[in-house]
Amino acid sequence: MTTEELYTLQYGQELVNNVWNSNKEACNFEYALEKYMNNQKTPHLNEHIETNNNITHHPNNTTHPVNGKHSTPEYKENHEDTTITQNQTKITRPCMNNLQESDKIRIFHQNIQSLSKEGKIPKLELSGNQQNFDFICLTEHWQKKENIDKLAIENYSLIDSYCRIPKKQTNNIAYGGAAIYCKNEIRNKCSVIQIEKEILHPKTFECIGTKFTSGKDKVNIFCVYKNPTSSTKTFLKSLCALLEKQTHQNQKIVICGDINIDFIGKEDDYYQLTDVLESYSLENKVTESTRRSSGLDYIITSKEERNTYAKVTEDQMTDHHGQYIDIAIKKPNRTQRIQEKKTIRIYKEENHNKMTELLYQHNWKDTITQIEKEDTETATKTFVTILLEYFNKAYPTKKITPKHKKKNIEWITDEIIQQGIELREIHRAIKYDNETQLEEIYKDLKQKHYKTITTRKREYIQTKLKNSKNKNKNMWESFHSLTGKNKLEPDIIIKHENELIRHPKKLTELFAEYFIQSTIEKIEQSWIHKKEYETQQLQQQQQQQQQRQQQQLQQQQQQQQQQQQQQQR
Repeated sequence: MTTEELYTLQYGQELVNNVWNSNKEACNFEYALEKYMNNQKTPHLNEHIETNNNITHHPNNTTHPVNGKHSTPEYKENHEDTTITQNQTKITRPCMNNLQESDKIRIFHQNIQSLSKEGKIPKLELSGNQQNFDFICLTEHWQKKENIDKLAIENYSLIDSYCRIPKKQTNNIAYGGAAIYCKNEIRNKCSVIQIEKEILHPKTFECIGTKFTSGKDKVNIFCVYKNPTSSTKTFLKSLCALLEKQTHQNQKIVICGDINIDFIGKEDDYYQLTDVLESYSLENKVTESTRRSSGLDYIITSKEERNTYAKVTEDQMTDHHGQYIDIAIKKPNRTQRIQEKKTIRIYKEENHNKMTELLYQHNWKDTITQIEKEDTETATKTFVTILLEYFNKAYPTKKITPKHKKKNIEWITDEIIQQGIELREIHRAIKYDNETQLEEIYKDLKQKHYKTITTRKREYIQTKLKNSKNKNKNMWESFHSLTGKNKLEPDIIIKHENELIRHPKKLTELFAEYFIQSTIEKIEQSWIHKKEYETQQLQQQQQQQQQRQQQQLQQQQQQQQQQQQQQQR
C-alpha cells in the first residue's frame, strides 16, 4: 500500500487533497506531504481529530472508517513518530524524513534508455533543478566512452562512466552502461572509486562508483546495471566482491541502479540477492513498483538508516520511474567553515597602475650591477624577490568565504512547470484511480512536454547568441555548457615525500621550488655540455694539428727520397 493510500484510509480524502493542493509542483505524495507539514502554522490539526474510540486498528497500521466517518489522529509538526493508543494497543507511524538541505545529500537514479535521445537531457535538467538532486545516477545511457563526455547536464559534472564497446550486431550502439553526475559545487568533494576489472562484466555487472567526503562523513555511491537476461549467479558474485572491498566502518554506502530482479514478484533470484544484502547488513529502500507492476530498480543502503527510505518519482522519462533518497550527513562545524575561506587577489585598474608605478620607481641600474656580481641562482632569487615584493604591494591578498548560490536554469518557464504539474496529476489518476482512459492523453501530453522543453532550451541558446554583444565569447560559453567543459574550482592534490599536499599556498611553493631547481639543473647541465663541447673542440683541433704535422713529415720524407734518387743518377 502506498503512502497516499495509507493516508487516505487513515486521515480521509480531504486531507490528501489539501496536501496536493498546497504543493502542486511536487513529483510525489511524500514530498508534497513533507512540504505541507512544514507549512502548518499550528502544531496540531485539531479540525481533523476525533476521539480514539472511533478508530479501529489493523496489523497493517491502517485505519478504517467507523460509523461512516474517517478520523485523523493527532500528529506533530516536527515529524517525530506519532503514537496512537487504542485499548492499550500501541501503534507507531514511521516518521517522515526531516532533513535540512545542509544535513543531507539527495541521490537520484533513472534508467534513461539513451541519454542522447532528444529531450532526455533537458528533462534531467528540469528534474534536477526542481528536486535539487546532488547526484544523478543513470543506467542504460547507451553511449560510447568518447560520446558521454560530450553530453553535459547543466549545473552537473560527470564523475565517471561505464560504457560498453559497440558491436556490429547492435548497429554500433553501445547499449547498457552506467554514469554518475554530481552538482558542480560539490565536484571537489567527490573522487572516483576504482573498481577492479575482474569484478566488471558487460551486461552482467556494469558498475561505477564515487566517494563523497564532507568533513568526517564519507559516502560511497555506486551505480549498477544488470541486463535482464544475464546470469544472476555471476552478478551476485561480483556484488559480493565489490561489497567485500568497499564496505568500511564509518563510511556509508549507497548502491542504486536497474538490477532487473523483481522485489515485488519475489522469485528465487530476489531471495538470493536479499541473502547477500543481509550478510552485509544492507537492504533495499525502494518499496513501490518502478516499471509497470514490477520493482526492478533499487536503492540499497545500510539497515541502520532506519528513518531513510527511497521515493519513486512520477515523472516517467522512460518505461522506468526514477527514484531518489536523502542520506543524512553531518553539518560542518565552525572550524570547518573557517577553513573553507578562500584567499584571493583583486586585479583592477588601480592595482595595475600601482604595479607600474612601483616598477618605474625602482633603481634597476643598481639591481643589474648587483646581479652581475652574483651567480645564476642568487641572481634569479634577487630578481624574483624584488618582483614578489612589488606584486604583493600592488595586488594584496584578501580572504573571502565562497558563497555557492543555486544557479537557476533560465529556459525553464512557467509553461514548462505547469505542463509538468498536469502530467503528474494525470499520472496519479491513472495509477491510483485506475482511469485507464487517460493513458492516451497522458502519452500525447508527455510528448508535447518533451518537445516544449527541447524547443525552449534551443530557443534560449539561439536568442542568447543573437542578442549578445560579444558573440564569440557567448558561443564558447554555450559550447562549454553543452559539453560539460565549464570552469570548475580545481581540486589539485600532489603526493610529495609520502605526504598529500592540498593547500594552494603549499602547492604554489612546491611548484616554484621545482621549477627553480629544474632551471638551475638545466643551467648546470648547459655549462657541463658547454665544457664538454669545448673539450671536444680542443681535442679535434689537436687531432687536426697532429694530422697536419704527419702530412708535413711525409711530404719532407718524400722530397728527401726524391733528392737521393737524383744524386744517385
